[in-house]
Amino acid sequence: MSRTNLVLGLLVAVVAAGIGYLSGQKLREPSAVSPAALNRLAETRFPDLKGQYQTLAQGKGQVQVVNYWATWCPPCRHEMPELSAMAQDYQSAGVRFVGIAVDDMTAVTRYVASAPVAYPIWLGDPASMALTAELGNRSQSLPFTLVLDREGRITYAKLGRISSPQLRAEIDALLRRQ
Repeated sequence: MSRTNLVLGLLVAVVAAGIGYLSGQKLREPSAVSPAALNRLAETRFPDLKGQYQTLAQGKGQVQVVNYWATWCPPCRHEMPELSAMAQDYQSAGVRFVGIAVDDMTAVTRYVASAPVAYPIWLGDPASMALTAELGNRSQSLPFTLVLDREGRITYAKLGRISSPQLRAEIDALLRRQ
């Protein structure tokens, strides 16, 4: 076994063990997130895969699903087809899905070319990942998914792989309320 394969194998094992541990970790209640942190989330400028800067504030007035992920994260890659299907299902209802890749542009571009998704992918950086700690992801682990109401408030936060039925229920409840 080559040294690279050994290192990659160990990394995957550590990530898998961490996810197992973290799946039982309680997240901060969405209502406990400070207005300042929500404002930073809305105003953070993320480059898309064409190098154009985007913000979540551009989607104000829409329900938004924000998924932090990385190409090296197996649970992230496994949930992307489900998120993509939901993005298509909810497009006519005005729900906006965004993937924020905490990874490098080359790896993300290559991955998305091989496994297309039906929602935009933006690039995060260490500062945007650090912000997730204030949004409920104290361990700053991946995947991490947020649902924002039309005012940009977090109504649901999930660390670890999403449950499609749970996420659909959260989105449907918001669409009925607003």
